Amino acid sequence: MSEETPPELNLTGEWETRLEGRTVPERVFEVAMALTAPTSVMEIAERADCATAEVRPHLEWLVERGLDSAHRAHRQHVAGV
Repeated sequence: MSEETPPELNLTGEWETRLEGRTVPERVFEVAMALTAPTSVMEIAERADCATAEVRPHLEWLVERGLDSAHRAHRQHVAGV
């Protein structure tokens, strides 16, 4: 048997590639839906690669429509909490 070197994983680069070409609302939505714990607006902005002032209205939009709480309830149900 020959030993194969496992592929090099570059998750940061992969994440950056996924964010390229997406609008601010799309990036904020994707980051928000991936959250598993309370997260500051500043951290969400950093993950979505945009300014805090840009993040706030999109998060408020998600909250107004109940998407944040529905998402949280779904995660808790899946986790059995």
